[in-house]
Amino acid sequence: MVFLWTEIFFRPLLNLLVGLYNTVGFENLGFAIIWLTILTRLVLLPFSLREDKQREKQTLLKHEFAALQAHFSNSPSVLRDEQKKLFAKYRIRRWPKVINLVVQGFILLVLYQVFLGGIRLEELVDSLYPFISVPTSINTIFLGVDVAKQSFVLSLLPALLLFVTIIVDHGGRKVPWKFKDLILLIGFPLATLLILWYLPAVKAIFILFSMLFTVALRSLSAFFLSIRQQKADMSQKNDAEKEQKEVGLPHIKERFK
Repeated sequence: MVFLWTEIFFRPLLNLLVGLYNTVGFENLGFAIIWLTILTRLVLLPFSLREDKQREKQTLLKHEFAALQAHFSNSPSVLRDEQKKLFAKYRIRRWPKVINLVVQGFILLVLYQVFLGGIRLEELVDSLYPFISVPTSINTIFLGVDVAKQSFVLSLLPALLLFVTIIVDHGGRKVPWKFKDLILLIGFPLATLLILWYLPAVKAIFILFSMLFTVALRSLSAFFLSIRQQKADMSQKNDAEKEQKEVGLPHIKERFK
């Protein structure tokens, strides 16, 4: 089991991290972690897109579910039948999100093992592949912060971004806040801050840029969705105008009856 973990997960990811450090990371561990995060999210992009579609379907499901409850509030049996049809229409699949979380979780575990006892060159030599050159030194200072150690500032950034994301996903002031929503709004970012503060700052960098990637992906999806919606509305408007022209004006005698 230890051999499988080392050869399948730990060693390949460590070599990728060192390779990024030697090349596009400009021999800075912070930049190498950022590139590792971007590559990971690009590999997981198909699953992220599927997850985003499932999230849109879930939003539509909630709206239609609320409409059904309001319309069939006096007919419980009919409501149950309509709910079954609705759930069959919007089949929510959780596996894209699970794959995303599992892969990123594995990477965080590997990073934790790499930095558990401090990253040392003498320990890297035995784990690197022949085509990966051994760095002369490991620069762990990123923006004035040692990412191999704990950092309150870098741990605070993902927590703040998570706080804002929860507010936006909830709908801000437009949607009433329940007590459980407030617990999520305060408790989840606070727990994130405390956990990341306990760990080396590389975890905070990985999670921060993974969240930024998600925000950018959702923004692009929303942009293209709005364009498609505008085209659909325009097409519907043109069809209505065309239909109106085909009907034409009523006969002149009919107008004076």
